[in-house]
Amino acid sequence: MIAIIAAISFLASAVLSVVTVHRGASLAVLVLGRANCLAPDAVNGCDWWPMSTLISTAVVLGAASPLGYCALLLVPTGPVLCILLISLWLRFGQQAARKRQFRITEGQVIESGSSGRRIFPHMLVLGSGYYQTGPATGYCLYSLTIHDQDGSKYTNGYLSTEEWGHAVAVLTQDIGCLAMTLTFESREGLRFRAVTLGQQWAELLCGELSRLSEGSRNWWRQWLQPAFGLLGSRVVSIDEVRGNLDAIEEQYAEVVQSSERIRSDCQAIRRLLETASAPIRISTPEAQSQAAEAIRGKGYFLCRNDGGVWVEELKQRS
Repeated sequence: MIAIIAAISFLASAVLSVVTVHRGASLAVLVLGRANCLAPDAVNGCDWWPMSTLISTAVVLGAASPLGYCALLLVPTGPVLCILLISLWLRFGQQAARKRQFRITEGQVIESGSSGRRIFPHMLVLGSGYYQTGPATGYCLYSLTIHDQDGSKYTNGYLSTEEWGHAVAVLTQDIGCLAMTLTFESREGLRFRAVTLGQQWAELLCGELSRLSEGSRNWWRQWLQPAFGLLGSRVVSIDEVRGNLDAIEEQYAEVVQSSERIRSDCQAIRRLLETASAPIRISTPEAQSQAAEAIRGKGYFLCRNDGGVWVEELKQRS
């Protein structure tokens, strides 16, 4: 009898775990608040399903002698316990990424903590990263670092892209903090070819750019936030992009050479200029993303990297 109960428990708990663990994680995030939790996509079933199954089987076996087949009523123990543990991890995991050194109150930026000192930010650096927890699971973390006029830096961490995006909008559009969010792209029918500048450019482009001519300096500054707008997008000529990129590489050669990302972005932009079959457009990543989504329809994008140029090509579903 014990063997039969063990077999039934194992199979039933395995099926129940697969069906309930991810749904339970999604429900937990809904209840606890998306802005307070890691994304439920971070839950790797390959880790939690076996644990849930083993817990249920062990509990049922422990109760099989006194309870007999009634012990099978304890099969949900594993999934319930695992969902509780997952909920705690989603709510309280990655504490370092949750720390906030400033808050935005009534149009002012205030230092967190007891000091409550007002901050006068002039530049904003955006950060984001994807952290894989399994073959097809993971979560994103976001950050904002503001540079005060006195040289101090303050960083906030965010779990929600919506909350992060709202903070970016307030800091740039309402408070007037400079920020760099730029994509050089070529929209070629159902294919998008783009180079998105890394945030390593922010300190350079949001700086004085005093070594550049007035014309080149103004050309680069027009693409910064808040002037360009969160959904800014404008067609430019290949010659003006090439000329102003030359100026940056010549006048700030040491900055370009010291940053692998800036150097690789310069190379990728040049490759885009050489191979584009449509006009070059400078956009914010948000504008580029919206344009791509507008043509998605019933198709899907195939993505690849072509010498630093990110290529998204729409394929129709068969």
